[in-house]
Amino acid sequence: MLGHPQDFYQTWAQHYQPDDPYWQAVDLRRNVPQIGVPMHLIAGWYDIFLQGQLADYAALRQAGHEPYLTIGPWTHLAFPGMIAAVQEGLSWFAAKLQGDAEAIRPYPVHLYLQGANKWLGYESWPPPAEQEAAYYLQSLGQLSISQPPANAAPDQYRYDPADPTPNLGGALLSTEAGQVDNRPLEARPDVLTYTTEPLSQPLTVIGHVRLRLYVRSSLAFTDFYGRLCDVSEDGRSLNVCDGLFRIQPGRGEPQPDGSLLVEVDMTATAYQFQPGHRLRLQVSSGAHPRLSRNLGTGEPVMHGTAMHAAHQTIYHDPNHPSALILPLT
Repeated sequence: MLGHPQDFYQTWAQHYQPDDPYWQAVDLRRNVPQIGVPMHLIAGWYDIFLQGQLADYAALRQAGHEPYLTIGPWTHLAFPGMIAAVQEGLSWFAAKLQGDAEAIRPYPVHLYLQGANKWLGYESWPPPAEQEAAYYLQSLGQLSISQPPANAAPDQYRYDPADPTPNLGGALLSTEAGQVDNRPLEARPDVLTYTTEPLSQPLTVIGHVRLRLYVRSSLAFTDFYGRLCDVSEDGRSLNVCDGLFRIQPGRGEPQPDGSLLVEVDMTATAYQFQPGHRLRLQVSSGAHPRLSRNLGTGEPVMHGTAMHAAHQTIYHDPNHPSALILPLT
């Protein structure tokens, strides 16, 4: 692409396996619990580094530390997030380096509740959930707290890595990050959608979001991707959070009928869905090029040359209760 070889990229391509000693030598995650200085982690709900910062926060807490955590409504490159980082940093240094205890807020965790447009303070992350609600996938693209009916036919689609399902918005290191209208994406034949009825009262989700899927694929190597969206009264479908599960032999929980149970980590959010709005779940097999497309062959993405299309099946019946799992407060 640049017209000449890049040594660092050739090195990365040579060490393409994630467990390669080359990467282990520069993986600093194991050192996080040993950090003794006071830590304040600042992230955004659409920041590409959010998932890693939440993992660091959990590691610090488990090691007995008391880190602070701030998560705002911004992306990594958003100017308001940069300003907030400077402001929080100055207050943090004033408290920890100059001894001004009143310079920092009383609550260690400060979260921006999207939808309600307000800040919330907590002692730790994630805050205790009042309940963990399951929203079950249903026939005809419905999403409901009711259990799916018996004999419900599964949904199917075809994923072709030669025409990969694209990505819209989300956590990117780009000015295109954040919330965008997902309707163009949802119109594709390789994207399934499941939508609730309009809400009669606010629904507040704070914490880690998961997607439990019972699936079957024509290939041993494939992906399943889930995305939660907020559908406004005017029909716009705005992305909230998402995640991908990469299937290969040995991953997932085999079921007696040959299907596979997978759990997609859709990262985390703090979001209040307003009355009149609907929740929508997207199910697909990619978000290219944000997430490298699965070639369907088992070959490394960096070196693969062949592509196989996958025929995907999503089950939603009493024996296969696929569901979106939400921490409600």
